[in-house]
Amino acid sequence: MSMSPYLHFYVNLRKDKEYVRKYFPLFRKILGKKNFENMLKTYGKARNLKIMRKEMERIEERWRGVKKKFFDRVEEKFGKWNRKKYFCHVSSTYLCGGGYEYPTIIIFPFSKHLDPLKTIMHELLHLHLIEDVKRFDLKPKKWIEFSEIAVGFMSKKLKLPLFFPNKKIEKKFKRMEKGWKRKPEWKKILTQIEKHI
Repeated sequence: MSMSPYLHFYVNLRKDKEYVRKYFPLFRKILGKKNFENMLKTYGKARNLKIMRKEMERIEERWRGVKKKFFDRVEEKFGKWNRKKYFCHVSSTYLCGGGYEYPTIIIFPFSKHLDPLKTIMHELLHLHLIEDVKRFDLKPKKWIEFSEIAVGFMSKKLKLPLFFPNKKIEKKFKRMEKGWKRKPEWKKILTQIEKHI
């Protein structure tokens, strides 16, 4: 097993303001009006730099206890990580819970429905998948569906919780999952997902 990558945590309130403009319309659509408005109340309390740094330290401490095992298991089952260093933006505005902008993952530490540690793992799987898609020269047409189904497969294999952005993608995952009982190699699974999306 090669040396595990390093995940660098940080807070950037200026970048958080960009997320407000860029993602709030999408978050409202995904979360629904009522949940979105409830999350906005939490967002109002979370914008303080001191609070955000304290949350970041708490999450980073928890991450230290699982990081080596997580990185090693992913590498064992799905291949090498491309980078030595990834980034984790602990955001005061990313209301959906988690996201990614390679090589950075974004987590919202105040989500009531998602554990930040599980969100970190889920989003890191998305980064690994981006590397796999390049390595295997795949060109999925519907990236969101492709990536969520592939990360669902990875999560299941690693015995991690499954997260899907909507029921439609979750149903597609369940239909495709039936064909994976034979445990084909990772590249073949990605090719099948690409073909059926």
